[in-house]
Amino acid sequence: MPSAPAAPPSRLKLVIRRLPPGLTEEELKDILGEEWQVGNGRVDWANFKPGKVSRDPSKPSRPSRAYLNLTKQEYINPLLDKARNSKFQDAKASFKDAVLLGPPSVEFAPYSKIPHTKVRKDARQGTIDQDPEFIEFLESLTNPVAKPTTVDQRAGVGANGKEKVTTTPLIQFLKDKKANKGKAAPVTTPKSTKQAKLASKETPPSSGSGTDKTSPAKPAASSTTSPDTRSA
Repeated sequence: MPSAPAAPPSRLKLVIRRLPPGLTEEELKDILGEEWQVGNGRVDWANFKPGKVSRDPSKPSRPSRAYLNLTKQEYINPLLDKARNSKFQDAKASFKDAVLLGPPSVEFAPYSKIPHTKVRKDARQGTIDQDPEFIEFLESLTNPVAKPTTVDQRAGVGANGKEKVTTTPLIQFLKDKKANKGKAAPVTTPKSTKQAKLASKETPPSSGSGTDKTSPAKPAASSTTSPDTRSA
């Protein structure tokens, strides 16, 4: 037969809502009394969320609230009666704020778990003096370190104190190319055929008389004879 489902855990975390916005944690403790303090048998964890009194009429205030985790389920009804019969008044008189639509209410917290109060201890705490990397670091602080070579030593300095100028084949090639470029004579490129034709059209032809025009030809003598000659 299938086993019966496990009973759900009892809900012991409660929240008191609609507390005055200006109420402090000390004032809440005085109102609830010593029996509802942590460590007195009824409550094993508590958390107070202070509210905020708004100075702007257009923004409402934020009420305070308190979370209590009870040790037994039989303490729920006494807490309800305590909250119902108590007057939650604060020194700032914020209990008259319009945001409080009714008296404080006690209800189950939406999240029933509480944070763990047990502090986890690190096993490596206090063992840094035994760490090999830390010991090596301390030794590097006490022992002198060899100085690295200077720039002059890497580049090379002559016996007379002058720095030796070093160059690479690529730099020398670029220097020679730049020097030869200035000495070389300019090379003229031949004109194209089209440019040569245009140049020949623009230059006038030379002649002995200095003019290109020829005199117009005289009309030829007529072969016909006059009438007087025919009659003779």
